[in-house]
Amino acid sequence: MTPSFVTSFNLDLLIVGISSAAIGLIGFLIFINNTRSKTAHSFLFFAILTIAWNISNFVQYKFTTVDATLIALRLNLFVATWHAFSFFRFSYVFPQIEDTGMPRWYTLGVLPVTVATSILVLTPLVFSHIDSLAPVGMVTNPVRGPGIALFALVAFGLLFLGLTMLYRKWRTTTGAQERTQTGIVLFGMSVTALLIISFNVVLPIAFNTLSFLPFSGLFIFPFIALISYAIYRYHLFDIKVFATGWLGFLVTVFSFVNVIHSQTTGAIVINVVAFCIILFGSIQIIRAMLELENINARQESLLYFVSHEVKVYLTKGSYAFASIADGDFGSISDQLKTMSIDALGDMREGLTTVMNILGAANLKKGVVKYNKNPFDLKATIESVIRQQKPMADKKHLTIDMMMGQDSYTIVGDDEKIAQHVIRNLIDNAIKYTPSGEIHADLTRTEDAIRFSVRDTGVGITPDDIAHLFTEGGKGKESTKVNVHSTGYGLFVAKTVCDAHGAKIWAESRGADKGARFVVEFPIAS
Repeated sequence: MTPSFVTSFNLDLLIVGISSAAIGLIGFLIFINNTRSKTAHSFLFFAILTIAWNISNFVQYKFTTVDATLIALRLNLFVATWHAFSFFRFSYVFPQIEDTGMPRWYTLGVLPVTVATSILVLTPLVFSHIDSLAPVGMVTNPVRGPGIALFALVAFGLLFLGLTMLYRKWRTTTGAQERTQTGIVLFGMSVTALLIISFNVVLPIAFNTLSFLPFSGLFIFPFIALISYAIYRYHLFDIKVFATGWLGFLVTVFSFVNVIHSQTTGAIVINVVAFCIILFGSIQIIRAMLELENINARQESLLYFVSHEVKVYLTKGSYAFASIADGDFGSISDQLKTMSIDALGDMREGLTTVMNILGAANLKKGVVKYNKNPFDLKATIESVIRQQKPMADKKHLTIDMMMGQDSYTIVGDDEKIAQHVIRNLIDNAIKYTPSGEIHADLTRTEDAIRFSVRDTGVGITPDDIAHLFTEGGKGKESTKVNVHSTGYGLFVAKTVCDAHGAKIWAESRGADKGARFVVEFPIAS
């Protein structure tokens, strides 16, 4: 006997709605992420057939006449046949991107057999008739014909072959991430297949137990959960897009609950329309976010290309002006030498800007590699200050260095810390200090080495400090002092610090009151 709370809350309908919304949103999310992917096409096909299978399972026990019930039961097997076929096709193409075509055995064998079986299940050869109609809400047990054996062979044969292909791909795949993804799909579908076979086949046929059939949608959840985990774990989509997708799913579920609890025909119609609007709206929001993500990716790629090309020309120009200033092309006039030195400084300034942009792009792509070894941070800082001193002298700024005699050895990438952290802080102090002095301090505590740069420059407002280390984050008035400000320098510096377990922050009492930037590195063990 079905518990009263199950009936009152329409648990079977709730399961159908939740599982269908989840697999539908995931299928559409995967498809619109790459509409040219063969795997995406096949998974969307599988998701649509899963929804159809859920619905056919639900409606097969909702009719009150023998003829309608018999048609519903046959249609359920029709959908189940194509559901198994869709999984087989997905297993075969996964994880292909390009459409390489299907083999002859698929076109001349698997597809015709599936078509023939799906037609056969609509005839009396599979379900011949119904002797006794079960009450509404309970599954009717029809009289089976000889064709049921062919249906079982084809449907579960396709399911078994699909799992076998996934297993072989899992065994032979060499890439660690791709192998793990294949394993997740294999495990999720294996659990789902085991549940479907146990409760939809073994119990009904061997023990004549049909009470679990209304809850068939529940058996899809292991597959849905593991696919969602794979998307989250391996960042297959932008995490914001993924989170938006699940937020849309939750809103859709709550809307579906309203449909279930509707008491009047009018309320049902209104809530069903609202459910459809919310579901469609969620899909459109996800689609728009993915399109925006793709546009941003293309823009970043273009920016990276342009920046790389500009870097090449600036580097060549720097070498040329350096050679002229050093007299490699013979003696030159003082006026030409001064011009060459100024041009060399501008070239290096432009090169630093481009390097910051390229560095930010590489960090976002995750392609930056760190060569971490023990090195003397004090020597690195002294070297950077020597390089930056001519720029400070040009503005008549003094750089005061306070460094003790302690050991300042840390483990990290010496070059990246020097260029993207130390140089950045000193360079900013020089740029944003119209007049006055700059203090560079290096101290050591029991568990950390702290480097700070304090200036008497334009200062930082509390609002600017809040987003100073974000991508493109810069002070509202920064371009008035430094027209070349991009907002990428401190973002790159923070990312490099994060990769080394270091902390970086800014302090200022406000506008025109100077600023202090601090970096704290863990001591090498």
